[in-house]
Amino acid sequence: MALAVGAELPRKHVTAREFVLEGIRDAMLGGKLVAGQELDDHALAETFGVSRTPVREALKVLEVQGFVTHRAFSKPVVAAISPARIEEVAFMRIALEGAAVVRACLTIDEPELNYLERCTEAGLKSLQKKDSAAWGNWNRAFHTRLAAAAGMPLLSREIDSLIDLARFYSSMLWREIPHSFREAQSAHLEIVKACRERNPELARKLLEDHLVASCAVQVELVNRGGVLQNAGPAESATKAQRSPRRTAGTSRR
Repeated sequence: MALAVGAELPRKHVTAREFVLEGIRDAMLGGKLVAGQELDDHALAETFGVSRTPVREALKVLEVQGFVTHRAFSKPVVAAISPARIEEVAFMRIALEGAAVVRACLTIDEPELNYLERCTEAGLKSLQKKDSAAWGNWNRAFHTRLAAAAGMPLLSREIDSLIDLARFYSSMLWREIPHSFREAQSAHLEIVKACRERNPELARKLLEDHLVASCAVQVELVNRGGVLQNAGPAESATKAQRSPRRTAGTSRR
């Protein structure tokens, strides 16, 4: 039986592995696959209309990126969230995005700065509307475009992967994030201002403070029991089915 994920994705001119990778990751970010849920390669292969080989390759990539956990003699599962993992991702983002913003601050042009401002304004409106998908898209757009302005593709690629992982964690905490992230999101405008003034050290400091604040919010929510951080796979899947935060199920066809 195929899992109800990724079926709505159009087949692009990409490899089978990339197609499956994008579909599974989008399903995780959209709440269709939840922490602790088993990932059956047979079902996923049927869903995406491919063989099991690209599915297994995609799952290995997702494991390296932190989205999937492999277990000995068992099926891989969607990775759980924990304060330690949130802090690790934030630590890496501070280092890499901090380096990127210092370089970007010296060369970014006015059209890009205007775009970053539009991303921030749209993101804040999404928070007010409690539109998780739109907020995630605009927040990601801000950080990825700012990093891309550094003109270092390899660095941008690593940052993009970390941003997607942080977005995955945010999707699990979405019910409470709209009440907690508005102040943190407003820091985007201050970062843009620092870049416009060609002040790389201020921009880096503002970005670091922003990421630290966002990390602290997520860690606090997890410690308060906002997500399933210690439940085993079976318990996680059962609880997730009852959770009002789960926006889409993974019913079998």
